[in-house]
Amino acid sequence: MNGYEETKYRGERMVADLCAQEGIRLNIYRPSIVYGDSKDGRSLSFRALYYPVRTVLFFKNLYQTDIKENGGKRAKKMGVRLEENGFLHLPIRLEVKADGGINLIPIDFFLQAFLAVMEECLEGGTFHIVNRRLKKIEELIDYAQRLFQISGIRAASSQDIERVLRNALEILFDSYLEAYKPYICDSRIFECAKAESILQKRQIACPDFDFDIFSSCMRYAVASGWGAKLYKMR
Repeated sequence: MNGYEETKYRGERMVADLCAQEGIRLNIYRPSIVYGDSKDGRSLSFRALYYPVRTVLFFKNLYQTDIKENGGKRAKKMGVRLEENGFLHLPIRLEVKADGGINLIPIDFFLQAFLAVMEECLEGGTFHIVNRRLKKIEELIDYAQRLFQISGIRAASSQDIERVLRNALEILFDSYLEAYKPYICDSRIFECAKAESILQKRQIACPDFDFDIFSSCMRYAVASGWGAKLYKMR
């Protein structure tokens, strides 16, 4: 889908060719999008899933400050307003596919799966370490808005986006998320039977990325300054 994925695939092929020549067993692990620990939200990396949420919070803090300190002049130009219930309204549409979603796995599940495959599969192979259920963008939007007291963000079809031109805030938001848009509109289903046969035998299952796990991960991300304060938190 992009240069990042292409370079990973080219790397796989180079290593596979060399291992075949030397008679070395090779396991290739292909995780989907990895987030923090499903139990306590801890993480050392805050890209992928975290970046869109961080961007939304950046806009929230920017326009809340403008409303409180400058009368909301910049916010008004962007269609941003503070609602009576205290939620900040951000008029943003995210383009999604009806059958799309994001495949998310926690780092603790990935580690368990990795070790299980390494120990069980002595003949080598390619293994997709994934969630059997895609997480809909609509659910993630709901989680973010509930947790951070935001409204106005919604999923939209490409037809809806084309019918009503993007507003200024949407254009700005899209510019921040350009690299992540292919994943927001993703509808791929990964073949994972080989990995699943091992994980089922070990009773290792990927947890659903529900609101509680989302909250733990995002609260930890915010508390850590999106990684900037990790050294002080240890």
